[in-house]
Amino acid sequence: MDSIPANRRLWNRISGAYQHEHDPRIGAVPRLWGMYSIPDAQLHALGDVTGKRVLELGCGAGQWSRALAAEGAGVIGLDLSEAQLAAAASAMGVPRYPLVQGAAEQLPFAADSFDLVFCDFGGLSWAPPSLAVPQAARVLRRGGRLVFNVASPWFEACYDEAAGRVTTTLRQDYFGLDGIAEGDGATSYQLTYGDWVRVLRGAGLVIDDLIEPRPERGTPNGYNETDPPDWAHRWPAELLWVTHKP
Repeated sequence: MDSIPANRRLWNRISGAYQHEHDPRIGAVPRLWGMYSIPDAQLHALGDVTGKRVLELGCGAGQWSRALAAEGAGVIGLDLSEAQLAAAASAMGVPRYPLVQGAAEQLPFAADSFDLVFCDFGGLSWAPPSLAVPQAARVLRRGGRLVFNVASPWFEACYDEAAGRVTTTLRQDYFGLDGIAEGDGATSYQLTYGDWVRVLRGAGLVIDDLIEPRPERGTPNGYNETDPPDWAHRWPAELLWVTHKP
């Protein structure tokens, strides 16, 4: 299923509202992961990027890319949506870094181009992982790393569509997770733990760590309502995969 055109239309339509609501939180300080804005200094997922060639796979308004460019990385921000890229360009400041329009499942880069490919609810949430992960592996240099944060299957399986919140009741079939309809033909993607392992290993990547970010009680979720409010302190809401290309 080709979700690229519909996903591009969706993000072009919602980009302004999304950035208005979320940019103050995402861009508050550098290197904040996921729905709970947990610092990378606490999770130790990305490491030192100074002098490294880095691709952000679904950069949105470039909050992460801006931060890593300021740390001395040679960053390229890629996004499917021209509206998101326009937001990134207007917020860029100094230093400058390139922005490229493209899809995670069809990366417009040569093999062995990057030391690090990463995303935080970016391309690996909005492209079929069976296509996007091999593309990320292809553009990585030997020894390069793929690091990415996505929703946990627990979070999706407990999402109450009618109520619009995550609860303590299983609602969706775990083994039925794959494409998730986002309206107007747009699709996001969710895999089981086993399917993520198979996709990553099938692309020739070595799994170094699986971090399950755990916010402290009282940490707000900037994107979803949960019942109880401390849901993600008790069960994993996100999966932060750390892998490398041998």
